[in-house]
Amino acid sequence: MSLNINATSPHLEAVLQAVLDRGETGVSVAAYYRGKLIAHGTAGYADVSEKRPVDEKTLFPVFSVTKGIIALAVHIQAERGLLTTDAPVSRYWPEFAAHGKESITVEDVLSHRAGIPQMPATTPAQMADWDWMIARIAEQEPIFQPGKHNAYHVLVWGGIVGEIVRRADPKHRPFKVFVEEEICRPLGISDFHLGVADDDLDRVATLYGGDSFGMDDKYG
Repeated sequence: MSLNINATSPHLEAVLQAVLDRGETGVSVAAYYRGKLIAHGTAGYADVSEKRPVDEKTLFPVFSVTKGIIALAVHIQAERGLLTTDAPVSRYWPEFAAHGKESITVEDVLSHRAGIPQMPATTPAQMADWDWMIARIAEQEPIFQPGKHNAYHVLVWGGIVGEIVRRADPKHRPFKVFVEEEICRPLGISDFHLGVADDDLDRVATLYGGDSFGMDDKYG
């Protein structure tokens, strides 16, 4: 089926059509070479029930792609001498040392070797409450020996690293503000959001596929 495909070349149009044929509802793609936009296209619906097509302003949830941006924030601070990755997290965030976490380093966290991959019992509203989540993470007890075992910190990693950045920041800016001012703005990026403002919610693509979680969390 052909759904609202707009592309800069027939080849890209064919690729977008193939993506839709394989079951995707909507998609947007852009390719840059040495800072220059060389190809872009959109296809399908951002919301099927409303027949709202994907366009260049549609916002898509990118999930763990944010981890790359979050890691970049830490390395910016390391480059500026605001933190060192071999230092314990508790040097910047003293409360984090509770329950045997005093030896966990920033590098351990970055490498998913902090030993606390488990998600605190929470609700969606609490997950959106930064201070609440940070307090719960600080209370966690390692279930793996820190620095010795790798376990993907699926949902808590951003909170741990983001709080390290906030604490090491001389201005103590909220993490999303640090990202906006130190990463997005200098690069001219205007549509990367760690939390979408109410005025932009109607631009967000609707997620489809049900409520099932395709991964068994054995740590909770």
